Amino acid sequence: MNDVAGELPEPALFVTGFPRSGTTLLAELLSRHSRLCIPPETQFMEEFHDRLPGSIDPGSNTGRRRIQFLVTRTRARDLGVRTEELLAALPDERRIDPRTLLATLLDLYRRRQNKPLVGEKSPVHQCYIPELARWYPRARFVLVVRDGRDNLDSLDKVAWWTKNRFWTACEITHRDWRARRALRKYPGRGLVVRFEDLLADPHGTLQGVMTFLGLAFEETQLTPIDSAIVPDWEQAWKGKVNSVLDPERAFAWRRDPAPDVAVVTCLMTSALRSHCYSVVDRPGWRRRLVLRLLTLPALGRKRHY
Repeated sequence: MNDVAGELPEPALFVTGFPRSGTTLLAELLSRHSRLCIPPETQFMEEFHDRLPGSIDPGSNTGRRRIQFLVTRTRARDLGVRTEELLAALPDERRIDPRTLLATLLDLYRRRQNKPLVGEKSPVHQCYIPELARWYPRARFVLVVRDGRDNLDSLDKVAWWTKNRFWTACEITHRDWRARRALRKYPGRGLVVRFEDLLADPHGTLQGVMTFLGLAFEETQLTPIDSAIVPDWEQAWKGKVNSVLDPERAFAWRRDPAPDVAVVTCLMTSALRSHCYSVVDRPGWRRRLVLRLLTLPALGRKRHY
C-alpha cells in the first residue's frame, strides 16, 4: 500500500482462484488481520471494465452514470460505497482510467475499516492477472487451488449454471494454466495456496501466506467471527467461512466418488498433477472420454462464473 500523498493508493494483494476453490475462506482469514482488510468481491474486471472499457470523465453525465452503474449494478455494490462518495474521492482529473477507479474504490473501503492495507478477492480475476499486475506494480497475487474433483462437486451443490461437468472440468484446467503462466511472468509476486493444506495445517499455511505478504501472522486470524466479506445474500453457500476449519472437507470426492470421476480426472490431469494431487492412470479413460465428449454439443459455449 502506498501512503505517499498524491500517489495512487495501490491494493496490497489480489486473492483469486476458480469459484468454490476456497478463495472466500482465505480472504476471510486474511481480512481478520489487524493491518489488512478485504471487501466483498467486486468482479471489477468482468462486470465493469469489460462492459465499459476506457477512461471516463467523472464531470460529465455519461461518466457519472458509469460510476453509478459500478456502485449500484455490479458486485461492487456490496462494498456499500455511494456514487457521490466515490466521485468526491477520485483525483481531480478530467479523465479517470479503470486502474484509478478500482484503486480509489478499494481505498474508500480501507478507510472505512480503518486499516492501512487493502486487498481484493474475486475468482474471475484469475483470468486478469497480467492486466492487474501491470496496473499495480507492487500488488501481490495469491492463487487458491483445490482438487478439481472436489471443486466440481462443490459447484454442483450451489451453482445452477454449471450443469455441464465436463465443460467445467476443462475450464478449471484452462484457467489454472492461464493463471500459472501469468504468475511466472512476475517472479516473487505470486503464491499458490492449496485449499487442502489450509484445512490440514491452517497455522502453518496462513503463516506462510503472511510471510509472503510481509506481515506478521496473528493468532486471532484463526478465530471464527462474523464474516465481513460475505454479504447477507451469499451466506447460504459461503457461511462456512464463519466456522472452525474442518479438515474433513478435503478430498470428499474419495469418500463418495461421482460416476464420471474417471473422465473428469482425465480432463483435469495437467492441473491436478501441477499441484501434486493424486492421479491414477487407468486403461480406457481416454477412449471413454472421447466418446463422451462427442455427445456434448454445448462444450466450448461461453459461460460466466
